[in-house]
Amino acid sequence: WQKNPQLNSTIEKIYGSVIALLESSGGVSTPDLLARELVAGFDDSADRILERRALGVLRIALASGLDADGARISPVRRQATGSVAMLTLSKQAQALPRELAKAAEKLLDGAEADGRFLVGGTEATAELRRAAAKVLGDAADQVEVPTHVLLRIAAISSAEIALSARDELHRIPLDPRAALREVLAGASRTETFTVKTLRSRVAARFPHAPSLPSGDALYALVEDVLP
Repeated sequence: WQKNPQLNSTIEKIYGSVIALLESSGGVSTPDLLARELVAGFDDSADRILERRALGVLRIALASGLDADGARISPVRRQATGSVAMLTLSKQAQALPRELAKAAEKLLDGAEADGRFLVGGTEATAELRRAAAKVLGDAADQVEVPTHVLLRIAAISSAEIALSARDELHRIPLDPRAALREVLAGASRTETFTVKTLRSRVAARFPHAPSLPSGDALYALVEDVLP
């Protein structure tokens, strides 16, 4: 692309946009969050196809070896898989994924000891900020990284946990009974649901949950979780 002035200019602009997005989120973020924000900046009707394309453009921009006024984006990879868990502008933040994953796993250990399978974002905030402060050398109340970014970095960096659509931490694999109980909370036995509706609701709330069983097994599961 260096031989194509127009393409090179476009990549430089995208790289600059990624730098600005990282700076606005405390210097760290995840590739998927950055791709989503890039799409939102270019198109109001952002969807998954556009996000996938934005991820591709993001990879090209990162591979360009550019820097913007001395600011350079560094990927931090998961040791187990080699996938990128986080992008950062700070070398000091390199240990952040590991420490956030440990903090999130500890939070879930405590929740499960109390008979709960979810840890909400509000509940997780203080512990994750303490973990981030330890790495970044800040006080917990001075950590500039938004909670939703800390949650996503923690979930991506752990082989044991995932994040729901409501930014709730949960264990992998998630017990179908627990997922169904959460989705049907507040429902009564007089309400009717199609199997398709139940499956779509569980998948929307818990994208990483295993599929619900079929037939009589699903009926028995619903009977068990409804009040």
